Formats: sequence, structure tokens, C-alpha cells
Amino acid sequence: MKADHNEEIVTEVLRVRDSLVEALNQRAKQVAYLSMRFPDVASSDFDLILNQWIPLPDTVSSGVKVIALEMKPELLYIKVDYAALGYIVPHYHSREDETIEVVSGSIRDEVHGLEFREGETYFIPRGSKHHITSPRGATLLITFHQPKA
Repeated sequence: MKADHNEEIVTEVLRVRDSLVEALNQRAKQVAYLSMRFPDVASSDFDLILNQWIPLPDTVSSGVKVIALEMKPELLYIKVDYAALGYIVPHYHSREDETIEVVSGSIRDEVHGLEFREGETYFIPRGSKHHITSPRGATLLITFHQPKA
């Protein structure tokens, strides 16, 4: 009986330790992001083509392709496919708000330590630094909204 109780205590201590290590690792990542210079990226920086898949350049991503579904001066609606381990480099948008709907799979914002799964929506206001990754792959619908000046 006592051995079972001791085993439960050890298991709980190890669980707490693992949670603390994970929290410290996440905090260390966030501190590292604070010292990074993030590029200001606009959706207009890319040559998107209506209804045609294009891979994003290797200089800004890995394993990510995009198709434009609707293109207007103040609105861009795109579908994005992330391969497993795909990512877009850390960046921000000074002139656009971004809304991400996760259609399938999951994504992480490494800057903020947030994870979003299928059916969830993530709003990123203009000026907010973010770094989206997908450990297992994902399909997203993204809206960029640039209000008229």
C-alpha cells in the first residue's frame, strides 16, 4: 500500500517538474523573441494569383503554399496550406489586421505561446508580432483587412 502511495507521489512530482520545464522553455522563447527584429510584411509584398496555388518564397517560409480566393484593395482572402513542420518567419503587419481560421490541423504562434486547432479562429491586430508554425500540418483561411486611409 505504501509503495503505491510513494509511486503516486513520484509520478506527481515528475508531472509538476515537466510542466515547470515546459513553462520555462516557453518563457525563454518569448524573451528571445523580444530581442529579435521582426520584418514588416504586407500581403501586397507577394505576387499572389487568384485561384492559383503558389509556394511562398524560401526566404520567408518553409513548406507553405497559398492561393488567393478574393482580392480587393482593402481585403485579401487566402487559403494557406502548411506542410508538417511548416512555418512562416516571425513578422508583423503595420497596415493590416489578420484573421486566421483553422480549417484542419493545428498552428502555433510561437511568440505568444498560443495554439489553435481545427475550427478555432485567431485574430492578429496590425502591429502585433507573430510567428506561425504547424508541427503536423494545417489548412487555414486567412483574411487580411487594410482599412482605407
